[in-house]
Amino acid sequence: MGQSAPRLKLTPRQVILSALFASGVSVAFIVMMCVLTVFPLPFGLLVVAPPNVILITACFVYISGPRWRADPLLWGEVKRQLSVFNCQVALTFIYPIYIYGFVSLTGIHQAIVQPTLTVDPGEPLGLETIFSSKQRALFIHKSARVLFITEYLVLIEYVEVVLPIVYSAHQVILYNMPNRAFYPALAEVSRAELVSSVKNVLVYSSLEFVSLILALVVLKRMLRFSTLHQLAFVLETQASMVQSKLTTLFVYVMQVPLTHLGADFTFKFAWIHTDDDQ
Repeated sequence: MGQSAPRLKLTPRQVILSALFASGVSVAFIVMMCVLTVFPLPFGLLVVAPPNVILITACFVYISGPRWRADPLLWGEVKRQLSVFNCQVALTFIYPIYIYGFVSLTGIHQAIVQPTLTVDPGEPLGLETIFSSKQRALFIHKSARVLFITEYLVLIEYVEVVLPIVYSAHQVILYNMPNRAFYPALAEVSRAELVSSVKNVLVYSSLEFVSLILALVVLKRMLRFSTLHQLAFVLETQASMVQSKLTTLFVYVMQVPLTHLGADFTFKFAWIHTDDDQ
């Protein structure tokens, strides 16, 4: 939080200390909950999310609060950062709900609820619109909007190429580690099944790479500038922001099925009944 706003950006030391404090207290909280109730705690990742978010927010307010209270203009940047942060927090709860709905369906019904992207390309612009100050402002606004949409599109295509490759590497490494026993998707998988699964994922990544190339070609023909350069510019200037979000997303998605976190989308929670019987 605050890393996208230069005047609110935290130092590396502040980020590390805030993360250690929030994660330490959150882990202590969920350990206490497990001691008092049952282990693993059903959907423990969702249980630990609220205190973690509250502590991170409290650290941000404690560190940056005096600055934006002294400068009212900073409050606008704070609100923008909070809106982004709230979306990221909401995804923590939306993702398990989506997975539950997805695994509850079969066949064509799963294809219906797969996420899609709808983009409004905006109206075509003519050069005559730049002559008055009002029209010039409108032209600049719409040009910025087009640049934002193209950046959004190529970043999505980039992520769809990269994440399957990272996922495949993660699965191969995890398969050869002893803690794979705690991942239901890998616990009983044979090496041949793993190879087949990884091949399918890499084929998907290859198709997404073709999709990325086609998107770059089409956008260049339509807009007369290289969106590949735009993608390279974003990855160079916003590398820390893009990579941190990708890492956070990937780690979260990979941790959801972990046995210790009690994610059971059948809502039977068999281990609770086993403990009761004992």
